[in-house]
Amino acid sequence: MKVAFVSAEAAPWAKTGGLGDVVGALPAALKRVDPDLEVCVFLPLYERVWTKLQERGIELEVTDIEVGAQLYGKSEFGRIRRFTDEQGVIWAFVEHHNFYHRQGLYGDSEGAYFDSAARYGFLCRAALDAAPRVLSGTPDVFHCHDWHTGPLPMYLKTRYAPAYPRAASVMTIHNLGYQGIYQQDVLGGLGLPWSLFDLDRAEFHDHVNLLKGGVSCADATTTVSPTYAQEMLTSEGGHGLEDFLAHRARHFHGILNGLGEGQRSPGSDPHLAANYDVSDVSGKRRCREALLSETGLRTNYGEAVLGVVSRFVGQKGLDIVADIVPLLPRLGAKLVVLGSGSPTLEQRFHDLARAYPEHLAIRTAFDPPLAQRIFAGSDIFLVPSRFEPCGLTQLQAMAYGAVPVVRAVGGLRDTVLDPHFAGNNSTGFVFFDFDAASLYGALSRAIGTFRNAPRMWRVLQRNGMKRDATWETSAQRYRGLYEAVRR
Repeated sequence: MKVAFVSAEAAPWAKTGGLGDVVGALPAALKRVDPDLEVCVFLPLYERVWTKLQERGIELEVTDIEVGAQLYGKSEFGRIRRFTDEQGVIWAFVEHHNFYHRQGLYGDSEGAYFDSAARYGFLCRAALDAAPRVLSGTPDVFHCHDWHTGPLPMYLKTRYAPAYPRAASVMTIHNLGYQGIYQQDVLGGLGLPWSLFDLDRAEFHDHVNLLKGGVSCADATTTVSPTYAQEMLTSEGGHGLEDFLAHRARHFHGILNGLGEGQRSPGSDPHLAANYDVSDVSGKRRCREALLSETGLRTNYGEAVLGVVSRFVGQKGLDIVADIVPLLPRLGAKLVVLGSGSPTLEQRFHDLARAYPEHLAIRTAFDPPLAQRIFAGSDIFLVPSRFEPCGLTQLQAMAYGAVPVVRAVGGLRDTVLDPHFAGNNSTGFVFFDFDAASLYGALSRAIGTFRNAPRMWRVLQRNGMKRDATWETSAQRYRGLYEAVRR
């Protein structure tokens, strides 16, 4: 079987969040599950991709595969550069200097790029034109990710149908909050037929919704956790598409994300002050001390170290974390926060750090090694999201022996089990209402257990560290789905 992934980002080459993590890890996991599977990944050749390749000493093969498309009345041309990694995954980078050689992936300080639809329309067209030559023949399945690749299933059912009479498509929604909504002329601009402007296809409140169009034409749709799949069918979680998705529930699957080896290995992580594993967590104490020293905090007897690693956006619930900072002295806790995003939220945390310098340390940056040290050095890890399709940080925290406190939404609900419901099978603490009081209540329970019930705390740590978070489990389900949709 031949599978072509198409995505706007993939770790380690270009990543802003969970989408990049998934597309960076799943293809290799599929190869481990089925070595005979042929897998390639189509990705824009962004400026930062060049940088990453150079840092790793990887020289791309300049192929003779040229791609072109008529977009918004203009002829666009590019070509494919590629290499095959040590897992056997083929990386096919779509080169188009004017579209992709920019500092930002999706936009700059002034907002999203004006030509985003054309940029990702070109990516889809390039993948369709080049895939049979990048692979050893015609793909059986195109695996598309988020709204950027929504045009591809639409192309596959219309203008590319003669070239691909047997190819299927799978559409994965990583975050339904982003749908690619444009004026009606985007269909003509991308070379898609007007017949797609229909309530059952791409039409959305008199606009064109590229994600909806992609889902309507895909042979199956997945999202990144079972609970998020259910939440998408509600008025609260559906972002206007709940009724449309409900009609496709038979073709809708929630498959939980996994973690790559480097994201779940405190026993070999080179960024830590000491390594440790589930059988001997003594090294975690040294990691805790090193994190406190690095951030300038000190703890008294019985105080807990709390960690947060997050983008500073409304989805992540950092506003209610900020609300409880004045209560940290009463809780007996110190908090280390790493992230960046909203300038307003960043400023609020910096102001709080000045007001509570003995209880809060804030770093506003993208710093993966520091993130690993926070996972290792924290006793408790906070993920109080408004909504969370899957979430990876709670999985990483558990793998590193930090006990998560999370809101019961999406993948957080699927992966974190509270002692109130799971007893000795529990892995963390859960709250339901999105407010500071509910977060405070769950955190109080967690700190009370940390301070007063060391045996139960060790059970929580052990369960989290032993939890199966490998990508192979998810890859088996995707492999089965590909087999089900192939023609």
